[in-house]
Amino acid sequence: VTLANSGAEAVEAAIKLARLVGRARPGKVTHRYGIITAHQSFHGRSLGTIAATGQPAVREGFDPIIEGFDHVPFNDLEAMERAIQPQTIAIMVEPIQGEGGMVFPTPDYLPGLRRLCDEHDLLLILDEVWTGCGRTGRYFAHQHWLGDGQEPDIMTLAKGIGGGLAVGAICAKAHVAEHFDWRKHGRSVHATTLGANCLAMAVTRALFRVLERDGLVEKAQEMGQYVMDRLNHFASQHPWVKNVRGKGLFIALEVDPTVQDAPFERGSEIVARCMQHRVLINVTQENVLRLAPALVVNESLLNEGLNVVEQALV
Repeated sequence: VTLANSGAEAVEAAIKLARLVGRARPGKVTHRYGIITAHQSFHGRSLGTIAATGQPAVREGFDPIIEGFDHVPFNDLEAMERAIQPQTIAIMVEPIQGEGGMVFPTPDYLPGLRRLCDEHDLLLILDEVWTGCGRTGRYFAHQHWLGDGQEPDIMTLAKGIGGGLAVGAICAKAHVAEHFDWRKHGRSVHATTLGANCLAMAVTRALFRVLERDGLVEKAQEMGQYVMDRLNHFASQHPWVKNVRGKGLFIALEVDPTVQDAPFERGSEIVARCMQHRVLINVTQENVLRLAPALVVNESLLNEGLNVVEQALV
């Protein structure tokens, strides 16, 4: 584990680590540096992470973009395999695309990526910045789809690991992580000034204690199912709510303002209405409302917030 201050820093570190591995394990070319990511992905707002991000709007205005990244459709294993080139060293995806519209993987997608990486000597990087540390009802979202022995080679974390404080982390298997070891290079190849500062680490340590003490990972699964059941019932009565989907307390309502009698013209209106009542939700890809309550939420607070959301939709 290498500690940082944000998700973008963690992903930057993952990119750097992958390139070091690509230089040490060159394959058919002198230096493998290419990373394949998904359309509509979001990996951060630094120069390296916007290049990795599969949303043109995020990269707009920051040319020239750092080279070495290819983007293919999410949930398309054939497209991913076709994109593998001699210079490719890694595949990087989010287990669930949060900014991309709350897009969930098909059951075979993450296992298929693991297989492709094994077959082509590539690293599998999973960006769990949004989904790690219990958010989806498992410690890490990839555990919903990857079985024993099917772990990523590199995983990035932030958001939940700090409980609101600025903390990020990159986790890697030992044979990958050793490429960050100063002893291997005779010098430091990666560092950050404030990563692992005392305050951040005290908070993170306390956070994991609370996750374990109060069973918050399991509770996220239970509370999430409660929210899904309630919102699915609501959706059945209101045709402009197209879809409810989620894992744990990472939940989306996809709305359609073009449906007859829909009481809004765009998803951002719903966000604004909720904010007027001090309930914070988000909208992504224009009409996908994203709900991510705190893991310590109880049923009473959930109902209070859901009342506001439902009222904003009618």
